[in-house]
Amino acid sequence: MDISLRRYKFKNLENKEMASINTSNIVRSLTGKYAAWIVIFIGVLTSALIFWLEYRDNKLQLEKVFFEDASQAAAQLKKNFAVNEMVFIAFANFFACSDNVTENEFRNFASPFFEKLKCIYGIGFLEKSGTSNGSTEVCFPIKYFQVRKKDNAAYSGHDLSSGGRVDSNIRKSLISGGTVIDSYPLFPGDTSSVLFWYVPVFKFPSVKMNGAESLECLIGFIVGMNKLEDMARLFLNTELEAGVNLIVYLDEDSDKNIVYGSKMSDAKLTVKNFINVCGRKLFLTWQAGSGYKGGIETNSAWLIAQFIVIITLFLVNMIKIMGAYTLRIEEEVKFRTQELFKANQMLEKEIGFRGNVEADLIKTSLTATNILESMSEAFVSFDYEWNFTYVNPAAEKTLGISRAEIIGKSAWTVFSESLTLKFYEQFRMVMKERVPSNFEEYYTNRELWLSVNAYPTLDGVSVYFADVTGLKKTSRGDI
Repeated sequence: MDISLRRYKFKNLENKEMASINTSNIVRSLTGKYAAWIVIFIGVLTSALIFWLEYRDNKLQLEKVFFEDASQAAAQLKKNFAVNEMVFIAFANFFACSDNVTENEFRNFASPFFEKLKCIYGIGFLEKSGTSNGSTEVCFPIKYFQVRKKDNAAYSGHDLSSGGRVDSNIRKSLISGGTVIDSYPLFPGDTSSVLFWYVPVFKFPSVKMNGAESLECLIGFIVGMNKLEDMARLFLNTELEAGVNLIVYLDEDSDKNIVYGSKMSDAKLTVKNFINVCGRKLFLTWQAGSGYKGGIETNSAWLIAQFIVIITLFLVNMIKIMGAYTLRIEEEVKFRTQELFKANQMLEKEIGFRGNVEADLIKTSLTATNILESMSEAFVSFDYEWNFTYVNPAAEKTLGISRAEIIGKSAWTVFSESLTLKFYEQFRMVMKERVPSNFEEYYTNRELWLSVNAYPTLDGVSVYFADVTGLKKTSRGDI
């Protein structure tokens, strides 16, 4: 085998071994001491992150839904208050057009409204009665009043004309010349607040004095009541889910101004808005737990999180398997490296030995070539295709042709006349049977007698020949 080829194959084997070692290093880095913990950390973190993102998005969506529901609820509540205000104005116009209204007339007029509009808790009329004890202060004793109790039974006789809160609201109405709204308990000790409307009733045409209606035109006040507890309960059962908490603040969002409801300790959703009632703001706070509208759905995120955990466990097991495999690979690489080292040493020795042999062969080849070039006997060699592979100077002289013209060409093409002579027959026998041949033949082209010795070689046939024409002529007596 050629030495350079052996070196190439050895180098290729060495490269493969180094690639195996590099692969082992990569696997070792993937199955290191902390690889499993890193995979577990990444897997758990990814699972938690996906679940949190899903939870956040669903919570935002739920808050959006709750905000829209609360906004619609506030609008509906405002609509109910607007209906009540129109009812009170209708009562005020009724009294303004009637100089004398009896109690039966009041009840007959108020009862249909009172029965149909369940949000109206009570209604009454305060009539102006003139001065008190010679003073200029106007008194408004109650004339008619009706209160709805829980059993829808009518209640009368509650004196709204007495008390500082009533007098204060009447003064406010006289100063503003319009409706006044206030909230306070209806009975002493009652924890449920009631919204009161104080609607002034004037005769027509009315006369304004200093921005207010003239007391001469004032008949009295229609007082309407809406119990917030009843309104909220009725409204929440129809517009929002059960469990939603409503807090109503009067004038401003402050704990001291709560007129209805109380704060929910575990509220997860909160929306604040306000409505205008007769020119006064009522601040509303809607509260609900996380279970509103079915709660925050995270089923898909939970499934994905579980899938990631399963993948993480699978990867951890694979890391352990790869770790065991890495140890085995390292042992195998170590063993093969040792073998490779020994083979390398042996190959180096063989390369040195073969180098010496190759040098000897080159030296021998040069010596043989020098001998063939300098000898007087003609010498040619053929390959198995009968192409000339070597022609020495003596053969050039004898054949009368330059070796540059025939090297690599077929002998039977260059010397076609030889096909009918012994040359062709004897040379083919040497080539086929691998036996030497010795013969003489007359070469007509050059008019020469040649003595020929042909021998089989590894590469084909080698031929030694000499010109014996002179000997032939002497033996025949030509000279």
